[in-house]
Amino acid sequence: MIYLASFTQLLIGRNITVDASDVVRLVLTAVEGLLLRGGELYRWLPRLTKDPTDRIGRALLLFTPRQRENSQADSMDKKGYRMVLIRKILESDAGAFLALCKQLDEENKFMLLEPGERKTTLEEQEKRIREILSHDNQTIFVAEEQGSLLGYLAAIGGSYARNRHEVYIVVGILEAFTSRGIGTALFEALDAWAREHNIHRLELSVMVHNARGVGLYQKMGFQIEGIKKDSLLVDGVYVDEYYMGKILVLLPGFPPKEGRSVSG
Repeated sequence: MIYLASFTQLLIGRNITVDASDVVRLVLTAVEGLLLRGGELYRWLPRLTKDPTDRIGRALLLFTPRQRENSQADSMDKKGYRMVLIRKILESDAGAFLALCKQLDEENKFMLLEPGERKTTLEEQEKRIREILSHDNQTIFVAEEQGSLLGYLAAIGGSYARNRHEVYIVVGILEAFTSRGIGTALFEALDAWAREHNIHRLELSVMVHNARGVGLYQKMGFQIEGIKKDSLLVDGVYVDEYYMGKILVLLPGFPPKEGRSVSG
C-alpha cells in the first residue's frame, strides 16, 4: 500500500483525476507487480488521464529502484523508489540529449556510432529535434530522472505516401539503468503514440548477438523478419543484424483517419 499511497500523492500534485475503474486498474497493476517481482513494484503503471489524445502529452510514470551504493549503510534505501518520467523530447533538451547519445556511443557497442564519431553540434541537434517534432509520424521519447536523461527511443516515419505508415526505431539506455523496466516503458509509450497517429508498422534492426535487446523487442511484440548478413563492422569483425518488425492493429478509440484505406 506504500506504493499506492505514493502514487496517489503524485496524482494529486499533478491534478490528474481518476475514477473507480482507474483505481481498480492501478491496484491490480500493483498486486501483479508485487507478485511477479517478489515485493518490488517494478512495472510501468497505466496512464490515468481521461482524454486519450492528451495521454502522451502528460508524463508517463514509472517506478524503478533507486541506485544503491555498495555499502551496508545503504540497506535502509533498498525498498525506496525513484520516479522516472517517460515523455516526448523538447527542443530545449538538445544539449542533454546530445550528451546522452555521446555517452551511449562510448559505453554501448550495440549503438551504430563508435566513440568520438558523433560530430553533431548543439545547433544541429536543436534543428534535428525541431524537424522531427514538426512531423506527425516522427517523435523521440526520453527517460528522465531528476532532470537527467538516461535513455531514449526515437521513431522516424517514412517521408512518402507509400511509407508514411511505418516508422524506424532506435533505442538506447545507459548501462547503469538497464534491466529496470525503462525499455518496456519506452516501447509502451511508443505503442500508444503510434496508434494515436495511425502508424501501422514498427521496424528496427539489432545485432544478432544482442540477446537482451532481441528479448525486449520480442517481448514487446516484434518478430524477426530476416537477417542482414555482415551488416556492420565492429572491432574489425563483420556482424549480422536481425530485421524485426511489428504490425499494429488499430484498437477501438483509435480509428484510421477519414478517407484512409486499410484494406488489401
